[in-house]
Amino acid sequence: MDILDKFLVQVSYRFTKGYPDINNPEDKALLMEMFNSLLEQEEEENLKDKLIDLIKASDLTDKELSSFIKSVTNKGLKDDMSSYLNKRGYSADSFKVGDKAMEYIIDKISDSQAQEFMEYIKAPKQFASAPERGNFSQVTGLPQQLIQDLINIEPGADAGGSSIGKGEVFLALVFADIDNRSGGGDLNFDGKNLEVKGTGGRLGQQSGRGSDFDYLSYLGEKYLKDEELEAFLNNPNHKIINVSLHDLVEKAIKNGADKNTLIKDIQKALDSLYFNKGLAQKYFNSVDDFKDVAKMKTNLIKLNAEAYAQKTSVGAFLFMDSKSGEYVVVDIENLSDSIDANKFGTSVKNPISGYQWDNPHPNMVIK
Repeated sequence: MDILDKFLVQVSYRFTKGYPDINNPEDKALLMEMFNSLLEQEEEENLKDKLIDLIKASDLTDKELSSFIKSVTNKGLKDDMSSYLNKRGYSADSFKVGDKAMEYIIDKISDSQAQEFMEYIKAPKQFASAPERGNFSQVTGLPQQLIQDLINIEPGADAGGSSIGKGEVFLALVFADIDNRSGGGDLNFDGKNLEVKGTGGRLGQQSGRGSDFDYLSYLGEKYLKDEELEAFLNNPNHKIINVSLHDLVEKAIKNGADKNTLIKDIQKALDSLYFNKGLAQKYFNSVDDFKDVAKMKTNLIKLNAEAYAQKTSVGAFLFMDSKSGEYVVVDIENLSDSIDANKFGTSVKNPISGYQWDNPHPNMVIK
């Protein structure tokens, strides 16, 4: 009995007459549907046999074979992963390169510990219940390697052209109350726009991308003259914003400068550096605010962070170490207290250095 006879015997019960009547359009359509299904099944089985024969004939080590099996198993989860990405607000329309970005994310998960990931997302954790400072692996219970692999997913730019950095996709996939449902690259958490800053992230532009205006000369020439001005401008320590302002205020007042005018000029310069949000007066409003250079650095961090948050409509920052998975989350409402508590700061550990006129948005790290 050939394959066709076997097929007809197996499917005969599906037809009213006990066999397919070729003159009956309904029987003919049903017969073709089932026959095509049989051919697909035969083809699939042949492909599986070929794959098995290929593996048997190959000279794979146990490690290579284990990796191959893992890859094949994980690829079968593609549809489930795609569905979950859509649920978290990510689709081809979310990215500048469309489907390629989606495929990239799915491949990255598939090449990692995909089974553990798919099991976890059945009941993902709430970030609202996590501590303000912690480690993602401990908070989620996921393996450290999987956490690292997910953090490193960088699918390029969002649909609007803004770069999606390390950790952003990870957060939206791992925590039930963080998502990208508003579109673009912005993350939503607790009704707020969550800004993610990886190791060395800046609260503003990179060094050399800011204004070319010489603020140090602008202020120095207003209040100092001749040799005193030359010495002030040529002092290498005066590249540091807080050190130069400390010395300028001290010298200008000694020379009889009007205190109110001096402070307003400094505020104008600082506001120009920090997005013109008018916040400089909040942290630098009297002569006493320029006496302690270490405290001035702390106030520069506050000015930088608050002005950046206003400019970008940030409701909370999440600073993270992309290698270790350590993080600290800072609500804008508690920004000043968080900086005083040293939860994050410049990568320069020196309590005085970090803010320079030619680099007013230095790298930030968790402490």
